[in-house]
Amino acid sequence: MPDAIDGGATERVYQEKAGDGQVVGWRLRATLRERFDYNRYPLDRQVVWLTMWPTADRQVLVPDFSAYPPWKATDRLALYQHIVTPSWQPHFTTYSLGEIDDRTTYGRDLRVEDTIPELHFSTGLTRQFLSPLLDRPVPLIVITALVFASLFAVTKDSERRALSGFSTWAVLGFCGAQMLVVAVQHSVLRGETGSSGIVYAEYFYFILYLVIALIALIAINVVEVTSTRRVGFLEWQGNTAARLLYWPLVTVGVFLL
Repeated sequence: MPDAIDGGATERVYQEKAGDGQVVGWRLRATLRERFDYNRYPLDRQVVWLTMWPTADRQVLVPDFSAYPPWKATDRLALYQHIVTPSWQPHFTTYSLGEIDDRTTYGRDLRVEDTIPELHFSTGLTRQFLSPLLDRPVPLIVITALVFASLFAVTKDSERRALSGFSTWAVLGFCGAQMLVVAVQHSVLRGETGSSGIVYAEYFYFILYLVIALIALIAINVVEVTSTRRVGFLEWQGNTAARLLYWPLVTVGVFLL
C-alpha cells in the first residue's frame, strides 16, 4: 500500500485448500494519506481510495469478483455494510486497475517502457451536511440579525438615544466584537478542512465581513447624525436607508454564491 503512512500491518486470518491450490486470507491495517477537494464544503463529496501494489515483479493484483454477488457499485460490495462514520455516508464502491510509469528500470532486468500495475479500491462518500450547516450558518445568521438590530440604535432623538445607550464608540465596539467572533469561527473552519484554497462555506464569512464593515461605515453615519454636519442620504428619516438596504444586500450576496 504505497499511500500508507506507517507502512501497514498484515495478519494471516485463515488458510484453506481450494482444489489444487490454497486460499489464504489476510487482514491489512494501515493509515493512509490522501488529498481531498473541499471546494464545496459542506456540500462536498469525496472518494477514498486504497492503492495496492504487487510484492513481486510481473504480477498483477485482480479482484476476486466470483466471491461477490453480481457487482453493482451502489450495493457497496467489499465494504463492511454496518460501517459507522461520524459525518459521512458511503454510496458506492468500485475496483479499478491502473498503471504507474516510473520511466526507469531501477537497475533491474526490465524495459523502461514497462509499467507497474496497481489495483485501486474506491469508496464514494457523501458528507452529512446537516451538522456542518447547524454549526456554521446558524451562528452567522444570529450575528447578522444582531448587526441589523444595531442599526436601530442610530437616532437623532436625544430621549431615545439615552434609553438605547447610543453612541458612536458603542457601535464601533459592537462591530469590532462581532468581527472578532466571525474571524475566530472562520479560523476554526480553515483548521477543520485544511484546504489550501477557498471552500464554499467561507463565502458566508466573507459576506459577513463586508456587512460588518458596512455597519462600521454606518458609524460614520452616526458621527454625521450626532454632529452639526448633515448628509441627506445618511440621515434620511433617521437612518432608514441603511435599514431598508441591509437585508436585500445580504440576500443578494448569499444568492450570488
